[in-house]
Amino acid sequence: MNYIKKELLAEGAEAKIYLGEFNGRKVIIKERIRKKYRHEKIDKNFRKYRTRREVKILKKLREIGIPVPEILYYDEKESIIIMEYIKGKKLSEILEKLDYISICKKIGNQVAKMHNENIIHNDLTTSNMIYSEGKIYFIDFGLSFVSSRIEDKATDIHLFKEALQSKHWKIFVEAFRAFLDGYSVVKDFNKIYKRFLDIEKRGRYK
Repeated sequence: MNYIKKELLAEGAEAKIYLGEFNGRKVIIKERIRKKYRHEKIDKNFRKYRTRREVKILKKLREIGIPVPEILYYDEKESIIIMEYIKGKKLSEILEKLDYISICKKIGNQVAKMHNENIIHNDLTTSNMIYSEGKIYFIDFGLSFVSSRIEDKATDIHLFKEALQSKHWKIFVEAFRAFLDGYSVVKDFNKIYKRFLDIEKRGRYK
C-alpha cells in the first residue's frame, strides 16, 4: 500500500500518530505499537482487535452524522489506520476565544448521539476535539468501546467535566452547564446524571 510517514505528531501508550501521505493526499497514520512485555501472538491479536474495534466505531459515528475523520485505509494485521487529515486547531487551545457556550452545548448533543448508540469515547477531552471551519471533530477513539451500561456513560461525562475543570477553569461552570444542556436529549438522561453525581461523590471521598 502506497503511504509515507513524514512526521511523528504524537506517541501514546498504545500508538504512534504520524502526519503522512497516502495516494498523494495529506493524511494521519495511526500505528499501534508492539508491546514487548506481552507474548508476541497475544500482542498481535490484541492490536488487531483494537484496530478493528476503532475502525468499526469510527464508521458507525460517520453513519449517524458525528464529525470524525474519514477512514481511507486500514490493515488489521499491521495495526495501521490511515484517515483524513482535519485542518484546524485542537479545541483545548482555543475554546475560550470562541462562542464556548454554543460549542459546549453542541458537544453535549453529539456525545448524547454517541451514547444513544452505546458508543463510549473513554477519553473525552477538548484535546481530542478539533475545531475546523465552525465544526467540532472528535478524534482519538483508541480507548473507545461499546457499552449500554449507565455507569460507562456517566464516566464519560465525568471525564469531560474533569477535563473542562482542569484546562478551562475560567469558563468551566458555564461551559459544563451548556454541555449538560446539549446532552440532556440522551436516552435515560436522569439515570445517567444521577450516576454521574454518584461518581463525583466517590471521587470526593476517596
